[in-house]
Amino acid sequence: MLKRSQRLGASEVSDVVRRGRAFHAEACMLRILHLGGATRAAVVAGAKVSKKASERNYQKRRVRSILVAAMSGLEPGFGLVLVLKPAVKGYEFPRLEEEVRGLLQNVSRKH
Repeated sequence: MLKRSQRLGASEVSDVVRRGRAFHAEACMLRILHLGGATRAAVVAGAKVSKKASERNYQKRRVRSILVAAMSGLEPGFGLVLVLKPAVKGYEFPRLEEEVRGLLQNVSRKH
């Protein structure tokens, strides 16, 4: 689980989604916006991922576990929103981890 200090608030999530730069992959999309302070993140899984809340929550937990491990290596000052796509359901954990970490490499690049 992400610590409270590592999580984006609802208003910050909407700011990052509206104004952030997008990076796409097969299973998810990453939106990045420079906010200052510590790097904070959120994971979003809409109804397109699954109509069942339990399935959406399961997918979000999988991605959050990858984020927790990767947060220490990220550059500070960014807001990250990972939006899951329906394809995430077919991914085994190692493949999902590879894809999310690939997207997170964009955080250290200049924006």
